[in-house]
Amino acid sequence: MAMTTVTLQQATRDRLKRYGHAGMTYDDILQGLMDRFDEQAFVAELRRRMAELDEREAWVGLDDVPA
Repeated sequence: MAMTTVTLQQATRDRLKRYGHAGMTYDDILQGLMDRFDEQAFVAELRRRMAELDEREAWVGLDDVPA
C-alpha cells in the first residue's frame, strides 16, 4: 500500500500518541479513531430515524401482530 506524509503540529502529534499504545503506528491509531467515529455516526443516524418514526407512527408490539 502506498504511504504518504501528513504534516502536523507537534502538539497534535503528541496528543495523537496518547490514543495508541506500544506497537501501534499512527495509521493504526487514526484508523481506530475513524472506525469509532463511523460507528458513532451510524448509531446516531439510527436513533434519528427511530425518533422520526416515533413521530409519524405508533409501534406495534410483536404480540399484537396478526398471525
